[in-house]
Amino acid sequence: MAGRQKGFEMRVSFSRSCFRGVLGFLLLSSSLGPLFAQSAQEAEFEFNLRGGTSATCPSPDQYSRERPDPAGVVTRVGVGLTFTDVLEIKDTEQTFVTDVWIALRWKDSRLAAPSRGEAYADCQLPIGDVWIPRLQFRNLRDVKSDYSDITLIDAEGYVYYFSRKLITFYTPLDLRDFPFDRQILTVTADSILATNEVKLEVLDEFCSLEGQSVTSWTLGIPRSSVNEEYARVRGANFSSFTSQIEAVREPGYFRRKLMIPVTLIVFMSWAVFWIKPSMTAPQMGVGTTAMLTLIAYQFAMSGFLPRISYLTRADTFMLWSLVLVFTALMEAVATAALVNFGKEALVLKMDRIFRVAYPIALVLVLANAVL
Repeated sequence: MAGRQKGFEMRVSFSRSCFRGVLGFLLLSSSLGPLFAQSAQEAEFEFNLRGGTSATCPSPDQYSRERPDPAGVVTRVGVGLTFTDVLEIKDTEQTFVTDVWIALRWKDSRLAAPSRGEAYADCQLPIGDVWIPRLQFRNLRDVKSDYSDITLIDAEGYVYYFSRKLITFYTPLDLRDFPFDRQILTVTADSILATNEVKLEVLDEFCSLEGQSVTSWTLGIPRSSVNEEYARVRGANFSSFTSQIEAVREPGYFRRKLMIPVTLIVFMSWAVFWIKPSMTAPQMGVGTTAMLTLIAYQFAMSGFLPRISYLTRADTFMLWSLVLVFTALMEAVATAALVNFGKEALVLKMDRIFRVAYPIALVLVLANAVL
């Protein structure tokens, strides 16, 4: 890779240090300056370009729709994804939205021109007349593109192809530890041609995460790999590129909106055991109010997650909280019945036991949810 980039000497000063690779190529043409400023979010750059992009583009008679390598020779295509921004992670839909640059590199000797020297040709290749590797995103749900593709060709015929898109990807989420969960955001792209014609490679210099607009998540560095998989329908092996980003949820929002209020509601029902046995109406009122409030909370929180068959940590916490509040309500009912039968002494004994056991049970429920 270094040999093919010998025409570039760059000095870069970043206000965001990790923005490099694909964005460096974007500044090769002065007309791309405004587009780059949007992508870099007003980062400052200084480039010294030796050779530039003034080289002549291939003539139409050099174009061909056929694969650049002859039969029996594999065309190697480098793939990289630069995530300019991760805008949203949708738990209910199990998708994430990202602004991404797709980078491809391959060699087409038919487009070579030694006269270019160290310069690159900045060309708009006609899609229907030139062979361009075709990839298919396996987990794509929606795609938008308001930007022109960029193609750079060097003297040896190495083609660098860049395409910026706003894509929604499906990614299955394991929500058992919600809201203390870690997720893997996965993007998989498959080659349309079998491995006897095209093999994919990872372009590490174009695999990065440059920013995130999504809140309540901490995103890690993308990890990219290439695998071969057998497609039974087509009876051949195909090369696939996978990029994965670890996403760690920040649970502060759910602590404030779920765990603390529910804990206070459960503590409110603890008051049942401190009210005089003869005051059955207040006991029943406190227990019923706490029960109905928790049920309403459960309905409100159901909108945050998809309809899954297993319990999350939040579900377990809510269910045990309901059990505690229901226990307090049933104790209030039992108190009313026992007082009517003149067994107030038994009621007082029960109250003393629950005054100690109830907060201990709540602490265990909280520990199970958090730890």
